[in-house]
Amino acid sequence: MTSRHSDRWIVVAALVAPVVVAAALIPWRDDLVSTNIALLLVVVVVAVAATGHRAAAALAALVAAGAFNFFHTQPYYSLRINSSDDVETAVLLLVVGLAVGELAVRGQKARAVAERGRRDLASLQGLGALVAEGEDADYVLLAAEAELTQLLQLADCHFEATHADNKILPVIHRDGSVKWGPNVWETERWGLPTDGATIPVWSRGARLGRFVLKAPLAVPYTSAELAQAVALVDQAGAALARRPANT
Repeated sequence: MTSRHSDRWIVVAALVAPVVVAAALIPWRDDLVSTNIALLLVVVVVAVAATGHRAAAALAALVAAGAFNFFHTQPYYSLRINSSDDVETAVLLLVVGLAVGELAVRGQKARAVAERGRRDLASLQGLGALVAEGEDADYVLLAAEAELTQLLQLADCHFEATHADNKILPVIHRDGSVKWGPNVWETERWGLPTDGATIPVWSRGARLGRFVLKAPLAVPYTSAELAQAVALVDQAGAALARRPANT
């Protein structure tokens, strides 16, 4: 997830970079065809879009079109355009910039999703290997806490054995939904509740405990991410099933 600090710098780049590049090309505007200048500005838009920030990519496309108009169409240093060809070029720069920027954002997000999928699979395989090799249940629980923390970027994650005095918290279900009693909690909109949410640990039909997950405020989670977390907890359940009843 992109931090607010990073977001600010990306927006600043979207505002400044097209203007700087357009101004830097002024000495060559009589030698370069206007469409070539427009293509160079599209490259700037793609560079901004490569950050995965859709709004910044659109902003960069708008600023690039404006900078091209201001610096490279007659009358220079004005928002008026005398040539119909330059009008077409400016419009095409905007349209192509928006389209290419959107494609770049989608490509970046697709790569991020694919990379996350590989990491999630490795996480499941690693925890599954610990269970298959017969590692101590306490060690598997610690590993599960670490994997859940990394997967969801949690502020805190810990295992609790099942007791009557456990605080009642929302439950993350196997399909990734979060319910507080009969009510569904919209994690993609609100993130996890401030008091946390739980994933029950089951094995052979018996509830052996729960993981309590506390996330940073208002960080959204998809149902797929939460379903992945439940799958990790299932591995811990397999390890706990081997623990002696008196421990």
